[in-house]
Amino acid sequence: MCDTLMDCMDGSDEQNCSSECWPQSACNSDSTCKSGYFGCDNGEYHCADKRDERFCEPDSMSKVQMTSCPGDVNNNSLVEAVMCDGRPECHDLSDECDGSCNVTAPFCNIKSMFNSIHGPFEFLCNDLALYFDAKNICDGKWTNCHPRIDAEELGCPSRHYCRSGDSLSIDINLMCDGVPQCEDKSDEVNCTDRFYCENGEPLSIPILKKMDGRADCSDTSDECPKELDKNVFSSRKELIGSAVFRATTWIFGLAAIVGNTGTFVYAAKTLSRFSSLNPITKLNYILLINLSVADGLMGVYLIALGSKGIEYSGNYCRFDKYWRTSSTCSNLGSLALVSSEATVLILAFLATLRLFSILNPLKTKRISIKIPIASIIVAWLLAIFVGVAPQFSSLSDQFSSAVWMPTKLTTFDIQDRGLMFTFVQRLFVAQPTAEQPPTSPSW
Repeated sequence: MCDTLMDCMDGSDEQNCSSECWPQSACNSDSTCKSGYFGCDNGEYHCADKRDERFCEPDSMSKVQMTSCPGDVNNNSLVEAVMCDGRPECHDLSDECDGSCNVTAPFCNIKSMFNSIHGPFEFLCNDLALYFDAKNICDGKWTNCHPRIDAEELGCPSRHYCRSGDSLSIDINLMCDGVPQCEDKSDEVNCTDRFYCENGEPLSIPILKKMDGRADCSDTSDECPKELDKNVFSSRKELIGSAVFRATTWIFGLAAIVGNTGTFVYAAKTLSRFSSLNPITKLNYILLINLSVADGLMGVYLIALGSKGIEYSGNYCRFDKYWRTSSTCSNLGSLALVSSEATVLILAFLATLRLFSILNPLKTKRISIKIPIASIIVAWLLAIFVGVAPQFSSLSDQFSSAVWMPTKLTTFDIQDRGLMFTFVQRLFVAQPTAEQPPTSPSW
């Protein structure tokens, strides 16, 4: 577990880990840390137990054509060489220059420049005989000879040419592996399958490691990428992304609490002379008290939200999932919903009462307050039910339009509930052991 290499097919042994080898990778067999991420790199084994190549997708190596190399004058030969991969391995270059490759590399014309065709190539350089063999061709380094033989290093297939530095070129398979081989790092530029750490430590990581719940960049930028700043409400650094909204949250919250507290006190003092008030006045002040309580709850919600914004300020992204899946967030959401629903229902009742007063002014003076008070109680109960019901698992599906389902198939963690339910049904049917697809989207 937690060695950066998958032992389980689903990768569960590498989740929620902290590595002492970071930003390097580890082999369990020898407990050593190795530079870069070397798992699944074209079948090249780095660990003694070969576990770094487990569960890798088949690559082009499974489709290559092999050939046997002829022996040289010393009867030395490679048993097999890869045909037409742009890297000469046979001493006579036959694996690349026998005419069967789609592209003829410039180095295929190099044999005509040499005196020997049976062994290491011999070239007259500075009045001296210079010897080199196939492994010296397209290896990214010039031989010590002037003038140079251009075909030795230029135009080599399967090579990436560095823009500057001592290294002329590198194997194209070393591009975009997270470890710069060129001094100018041109081999690690614009890699679509890599995520670039903002502080460059390490330079990049596999794109599949972005937002996987584990920080692979030292600055955690892979868990808080810049695209999160496009969120309508939050940003990478702040729970409330807009500075204007952060300010107005506190202003409106404090105003709601102070204003509604004053209204509540005033209405309560007026109602202390309950017996001297006419029915319609009593009812108006009762409604005013309830309305101040409902609006005051929204003020409490705004202040609590602003306080959490201060708590997570500067590093909100790290706490985003924790916050949005916490009971505190759910309870605040319920509080806001209760407040808004109660306010709407009480205002609707108040508007109805005013309309009744206009249409029947004489009856209003003799109105009983029992039915209106009962209606206010019903309004509060209904508001509380609407606010709290989504938190019950048996009812949550009826109030949800989206689900929190992190997946590599989509950019964001929040998915459309209907689409994901359809996806889960089809996935369930595709399983050979499945009996019936789910009929209820129980997340």
